[in-house]
Amino acid sequence: MNLSDVSSAKYLSKIGLQIFTVCSVLNEKPYIQYQGKSAIAEKIAKSVYSQFEDFRKKAPSHTFKEPKAHLLIVDRSFDMTAPLIHDYAYECLVYETVQSSDEADKLCCEENKQGIKAKVNRC
Repeated sequence: MNLSDVSSAKYLSKIGLQIFTVCSVLNEKPYIQYQGKSAIAEKIAKSVYSQFEDFRKKAPSHTFKEPKAHLLIVDRSFDMTAPLIHDYAYECLVYETVQSSDEADKLCCEENKQGIKAKVNRC
């Protein structure tokens, strides 16, 4: 990726804005760390930081959650085998991070006239 390219800079800025949006919805202002040797990770981290600074100027009285979370931004282009050995689906992430009983939990979505309703079924 050519970082001096205008479209690349806009793309990285958009990623920074999306990360900021997720953090702000969660009411988090995390410590931001990035992979030191990656120019891409550095630009995204700086974009996220500048979004938080702009928000602080617009809403100086807003408070975030304590204790602060940690946001780690890494460039996965140096590790090309990771996508081959790990499934990057949300379902797998949930199974890995959420402790469950011996019975498997299954999320089922049903659509009705009011919209989509989610419920957990025990399998």
